[in-house]
Amino acid sequence: MTSAASTSSNSPLARWRVAAVALSIAAALVAGYLGIMSMQARGTPWGCGAGSGCANVLQSRWSNVAGIPVGFFAVVMYLTMALLSWNAGPRHVRIVTALAAAVLSSAIYFGLLQVVIIQAICPWCMLDHTLGIAASLAAMVVARRQTVRSPTVNPVSGQRSDPFETEPAPPPMPGRRASAAGSVMAGVGLTMLFVGVQHFTARAPDVARIESTFEESGGALTLALREGTVSLQQAGLPAIGRPDAKQRLVLMFDYCCPHCREAHNTIRRLQLSAGDAWRVLFVPAPLNSECNPAVEETEDRFRDACRLAKLSLAVWRVKPADWPAFDAWLFEPETPRSAREAHDHASALYGELEIAEALAHASLDSTIAVGVHAFHASGGKVLPVILSPGSAGIAGRTDSEQELRELLAREFGFPQAPAPESTPR
Repeated sequence: MTSAASTSSNSPLARWRVAAVALSIAAALVAGYLGIMSMQARGTPWGCGAGSGCANVLQSRWSNVAGIPVGFFAVVMYLTMALLSWNAGPRHVRIVTALAAAVLSSAIYFGLLQVVIIQAICPWCMLDHTLGIAASLAAMVVARRQTVRSPTVNPVSGQRSDPFETEPAPPPMPGRRASAAGSVMAGVGLTMLFVGVQHFTARAPDVARIESTFEESGGALTLALREGTVSLQQAGLPAIGRPDAKQRLVLMFDYCCPHCREAHNTIRRLQLSAGDAWRVLFVPAPLNSECNPAVEETEDRFRDACRLAKLSLAVWRVKPADWPAFDAWLFEPETPRSAREAHDHASALYGELEIAEALAHASLDSTIAVGVHAFHASGGKVLPVILSPGSAGIAGRTDSEQELRELLAREFGFPQAPAPESTPR
């Protein structure tokens, strides 16, 4: 086996070795950090807060294999690739190529997973994927530039030449192309195997249990949560169901949160079959730094979250009977409605002056502030958060509507209606 020390420090191969090793180690450090954050109940990476894309990704079912954070598997792959890139000779070209292909395909897969399936972006994860892609490409160049020559002895100096010369490799022959293609396919196959194992062993559903107790007095609902007590003034909160209903369900949500949209629509449909037994309170907790001080940097998807929440509360204040229809309209599209579109719609329905007066009322801002405080006091890292007296609350997304229905029935005794056909999300 050769080593980097056996090649000239100024040779192209040596420089590519250094690049592959440095990038692999950097990727391993980030992956290890994310793995540790994924294991912590309240941990989120630096610069991310509760409800952020980082929290959603690191607490999703796709963040682990059999309960072990994916980041720890990535650390092993990155460090192995660094070791082989630094020390491996031509005999290990296939191994380096296969491992680099596995890292490259895994980075692409997990990047697409965030965009398409989880529908949340973790900047730290994307940084790690970028480092991984760069490291794998550098490792492939190292493998490509490896050549083997028979050692010779200089008749003048008597020095033995390095059999692992760092000259550029000759143009690949058909056999070499086939060998490289086979190594790449082996690496991609390793990624597919990992994905398959993850699919069958990842923990599900993506929900966390939240301890809470309720006390109702004089129109206020006092929640004793993991990190503090919060008093919700029920009159200022949108709700469906009779005010004198015996059971309460509290839903903390954001109009720009895709998983909130799914839970919100399911709960509204189920409440229709609950009769007079249940009243559902909707508590806005926008994930936008304008009204949520715990959010350090607002993701683009949530740029109108505060204004949409305030408009919803304004409609509730102007005409409570019409709020369910306006609320359903806000959640109707898969992508969030803009604040301008929502404002124009509300003004057209209920009058521009009436909406302007309602928006100017100080109680709307205080209601949102209380909702934000309740979300963080619950200890939940992701929305939606669902609470009910006498039961452990839940936070996060489920894998299908049917799974959410079963969870609501099991945890809260929430009534069930015949479920429509559902597909995994």
